Amino acid sequence: MKNIVDIIKSLVSIMAIIVGGVWTYYIFINDRLDKPHADVNIQLQCHNISEEKRLIYITSTIKNRGNSILKSRESILRLNQIIPLPADIKKKVDAGADIVWKGKLEPEWTKLAERKITWEKNGFLIEPSESDQVQKEFVINRSVEALEVYFYLDNEENRHGGWGLSKFYVFNDPNSSNKAMQLTACSGS
Repeated sequence: MKNIVDIIKSLVSIMAIIVGGVWTYYIFINDRLDKPHADVNIQLQCHNISEEKRLIYITSTIKNRGNSILKSRESILRLNQIIPLPADIKKKVDAGADIVWKGKLEPEWTKLAERKITWEKNGFLIEPSESDQVQKEFVINRSVEALEVYFYLDNEENRHGGWGLSKFYVFNDPNSSNKAMQLTACSGS
């Protein structure tokens, strides 16, 4: 009888180890605990620097909420003009048509400027639970009333993925009824 109890005890221990191993593997792989996880935010500041020009200062904040070092070699910061509408999109709006071209996922806004940042040697690194920022300046025409700011940071661990965020900003329009838009005011001349 004692031998049967010992065998059952051993089998239960072996099963517990196997279940624990499978569970740990499942959590580790499915939740990608060994991979970086990032939260990205964009903040925009602006200042009217002349009758025609506006200085745009953008801060992109990246927080690594994962358990491993976040490594990147490249980021992109792009400004797209939303209003005044590009001529082709305005025609679609006036005709009551969809502003997204067939086969596309989003409208093709007018690109005002783009900064591609490439880090050499060790790259851009953020330790777990830490954050860092990418900051860039642009000068745009004051005739631009609404702007899309797009930021993307590549993930060196996954060359086909990374972290991105787009935000829309409306200048000098405190009466905007679209709550999804970030409103900002410009100071200066």
